[in-house]
Amino acid sequence: HGGALPPGLVRAARQKEIQFLKDRKVYSLSTTAEAFRLTRRPPLKLKWIDTNKGDERLFKIRSRLVCTEIRRKGMEAIFSATPPLESLRALVAKAASDGRPGQTDPYKIMLADVSRAHFYAKAVRDVFIQLSAEDPRSATPGVCGKLEKTMYGTLDAAEQWANHYASTLVQAGFVRGTAS
Repeated sequence: HGGALPPGLVRAARQKEIQFLKDRKVYSLSTTAEAFRLTRRPPLKLKWIDTNKGDERLFKIRSRLVCTEIRRKGMEAIFSATPPLESLRALVAKAASDGRPGQTDPYKIMLADVSRAHFYAKAVRDVFIQLSAEDPRSATPGVCGKLEKTMYGTLDAAEQWANHYASTLVQAGFVRGTAS
């Protein structure tokens, strides 16, 4: 929100994010030569987004490392749809009704928030990233990362996340809707 953040808390939040990337195996090590060979482009740059989720007295710093991929001219736009409001209204109306003959359990609606959602979907294309300064391997010349999972800021992250959670729910026995 434009205010200064305590540097020590920012460093700690960034280290937490780097550790999460390692734990989730978001990227593997590669070389800039491999990036050029496969994509004809240098690895994508990264950017830190540091925010205070607390207030001015009690800081709660969250840092996110994001890619800076930009859609180039001639590149097809990738679109990840938001469910229409009518779908939500239909679900709420259905849950509020008593109308399941022979059933005593009411319908239930659950809202789930997945922390760092995009790091769960597998990367489906070759995307190479520069390593952040917080990664000790970033000092090695010619080393970069190759995404194994999607990352915030890549063009297809939202689409791949939607595919990932939809297939996970279908495997768990849910039925995918036809309208949304």
